[in-house]
Amino acid sequence: MTIAPALLIGPLQSNHYVLLKEGQGITHEESVKAPLYNVNCYNWVLGHILQHRDIMLDLLGFEKVMTADEAALYEAGSKPISEDGPSVPFERLMDMLTTSQARLMDALGHVSEEALAKLPASGGERTLGNRLNGLIWHETYHVGQTEYTRQIAGKNDQIL
Repeated sequence: MTIAPALLIGPLQSNHYVLLKEGQGITHEESVKAPLYNVNCYNWVLGHILQHRDIMLDLLGFEKVMTADEAALYEAGSKPISEDGPSVPFERLMDMLTTSQARLMDALGHVSEEALAKLPASGGERTLGNRLNGLIWHETYHVGQTEYTRQIAGKNDQIL
């Protein structure tokens, strides 16, 4: 199956819109509020999304937005972000979201269907397009969590 760049751009634009809306008015202190159950706070969810956007940027040959130390905080299986532990300031995460969006739109605006149909230079059995599609699906899963993490952060509202 051939994946056209437009099929990747659309979901990323929708996800970006939701993330900007859901992140409005949240402070860093609110973003690291620990949930009652074994789920992650808003700060971790957004950082994890950015860590995966960096994987996409790397696959496309573009500069990542996070440092290696920042990304390590948000990898799958990392320690939960807590109020008294290390974390990236929420405002910086939101700034990195805007930067990553611009870079991804630039990269996908210049990539060809032929390039998306090839295996990535980093190896693997899935084409670049399939790999990106899977990463975007993963992102969308976590974008849906922001409605709940916003409430955990103390906002009693409905954004969307």
